[in-house]
Amino acid sequence: MMSMKRYLALSILALLAVGGGCISTTVVEPADSVVDDIDSSDIYFDDAVDVVTADVYGKDLTIVERYPASVRSYYSSNDYETDVTYQTTDDMEAVRTYFNSALTAAGWANSEEATDYMEYLKGDDANPEIMTVYFTSYDDQAIVEYELVYEPALTAEQLQELENEDADF
Repeated sequence: MMSMKRYLALSILALLAVGGGCISTTVVEPADSVVDDIDSSDIYFDDAVDVVTADVYGKDLTIVERYPASVRSYYSSNDYETDVTYQTTDDMEAVRTYFNSALTAAGWANSEEATDYMEYLKGDDANPEIMTVYFTSYDDQAIVEYELVYEPALTAEQLQELENEDADF
């Protein structure tokens, strides 16, 4: 005959084996009243952009002209990429069409596209130049912001640097 301790231990092991090792019960009592005094003006949405009316510091890319009637709102550049952002009050689809036409005419191949960006490649398949155009629409402000990110083909030294960094991991 099996002892009570052994029976209890085997029962616990059997429960654990079938997933019953952790059982919890929570009782939720219904609320007596619901407070609904929140006004939509009390809710803050961070879906806004600081609208600029004149070009900020920086320079335009020479690879493709900016969309007409747009204002430069951001500029950054280093050895690996140049990032320039612009704002316009025109429709996002008009901006997309403009850059698709301009980049294709300049010999860039569209490699990837989604609703919020388009990516183009040019040059050597193993080490291409990359141009990405990102789009954000701020409908409440009637502003479309587009960002041009240009990544030049890497030099032999830059490629070696990246290989060395990868080897360190």
